[in-house]
Amino acid sequence: MVAYSKYSDGVLVLFIKESDKGAFTELYDRYSGVLYVYAFKLTNSEDDARDLLQEIFISFWDRREKLALRGEVSAYLYSAVRFQFLKNIERAKVRTRYVTAFLAEFSEELAADDYIGAKELAALVEQYVNHLPPQMGKVFTLSRLQQYSNEEIAEELGISEKTVRNLLSESTRKLRPNIGLSFLLFLLHYL
Repeated sequence: MVAYSKYSDGVLVLFIKESDKGAFTELYDRYSGVLYVYAFKLTNSEDDARDLLQEIFISFWDRREKLALRGEVSAYLYSAVRFQFLKNIERAKVRTRYVTAFLAEFSEELAADDYIGAKELAALVEQYVNHLPPQMGKVFTLSRLQQYSNEEIAEELGISEKTVRNLLSESTRKLRPNIGLSFLLFLLHYL
């Protein structure tokens, strides 16, 4: 068994580029604690901090073969946390704009009870989208809420169009029992 703890961060990255899971685990163990504290200071939420760490380490692993670090690994990881935090804030702003636009579109046509129901439904959709796996949530948001084409999503996320279609299908399947068929039909056909 390899004793990864004796290797420098730079050597671990070289191992990780070769898909060495043990080296990745060592790097995760070295930095997850301090990065969690940093992420918590940014988000002020334990759950959001954990999600943020999960996103950056998944991204680190997914991009391992293309990594070209110009400085210290720790600096890269701290920057990745900050970047992902800002990206998540932007996503939240987009969702808020979507909910506002959705409510504005239908507020004139809805009676008071219907308006409250639509507002609750939009909040429910946002809540469930937030609980989808990160990649699936990104694909759903880009497609259904930001109206990207499958090709644009594939290019943006560096995945195939088939993967985009599969993730959209799976996200719809996961959301359907929770938010109802009528609203999903709205999302699928109106947007």
